[in-house]
Amino acid sequence: MSAVTGRRLVVLRASGALALLLALAAGIPGLRGAGVGARWRSLRDRVQRLEARYHVHRGHEALRRGHDRLAVREYQAAMASDPAQEEPSLHLADVYKRLADSAAPRDPLRREQLRRAALCLHRAIEGGGAPTPALRRLVQLYGPDGLDTPAGMEWALRRILQTGESLPDESLALAHLYDRAGMDREAEATLLAARRAHPDAGAVHRRLATFYRRREDRRAALAVLESWLARNPDDREGALALVMGLWDLAARDHEAAAETRTRHVRDALGILDRLLATGPPEPALLLYRSVFLRLAAAGAEPGKRRDELLAEADALRQRGRQLSRPAPPRPPPGSGAP
Repeated sequence: MSAVTGRRLVVLRASGALALLLALAAGIPGLRGAGVGARWRSLRDRVQRLEARYHVHRGHEALRRGHDRLAVREYQAAMASDPAQEEPSLHLADVYKRLADSAAPRDPLRREQLRRAALCLHRAIEGGGAPTPALRRLVQLYGPDGLDTPAGMEWALRRILQTGESLPDESLALAHLYDRAGMDREAEATLLAARRAHPDAGAVHRRLATFYRRREDRRAALAVLESWLARNPDDREGALALVMGLWDLAARDHEAAAETRTRHVRDALGILDRLLATGPPEPALLLYRSVFLRLAAAGAEPGKRRDELLAEADALRQRGRQLSRPAPPRPPPGSGAP
């Protein structure tokens, strides 16, 4: 008999003896009462917790030895011993997920194991202890690489947001679900709530601007990015997104006055110059600067200045294309090539 099994028997025998004493005491006149019943319930709960911990320990040992099926049985026994504990459900869900990952992508057993994992997580969430870890596991299970159930994923993400412990990526994932479903109002409300909850997350501001830009609300997109960059001028990705928004207004907003379009071009060139001065000459920056120089040339009078703008635009476009080309493959060692 192992030391672990011996300890278990000692615990259970001691608990059983104490339970017997309490039961006898309950039958002695003068000793019956609510106090004995409360002690009995306390003892019963303690025994259940001990039993559940024992099976969880056995499950961990089975996993360590690579016996996944045995671990499943032990975690199931732990859940039966103390249904109020969420920990065995989480461990069992992890084992089912592990079994699913070991199956072939199109194997029906894989989906069945994922479904079992989801049921375990729902049980842990219903326990009400600490649902956020279980909800985050559910998001992965319901995602495209798992059960691919958008409704379940939406439910889990909404529950996470309700806990007040959400991460920016979780708000963005929920907005993406609404976006794909064509639920524009819900997507916008989710992004606005994410901006309030995570005011320092640049990804949220950029995603909100992209949302407005895709819906042709160019001025709203511009306002989001300008407000963000006023506080975070070093966000290069946000600055490039602002350049793209300015291009929309300068090149596509034909109702805008010529002076307004000229101002957009000037602002974009200023941003691009700053980005090129503080970082590497990325091809996207060079190509955008070429485009805006052409817009500037289109608004200039024919003459030397216009020719200079077009020449610089051509040079930047050529350089941007060269930098975008993949590097030629290196010759194999010993080929004699330089």
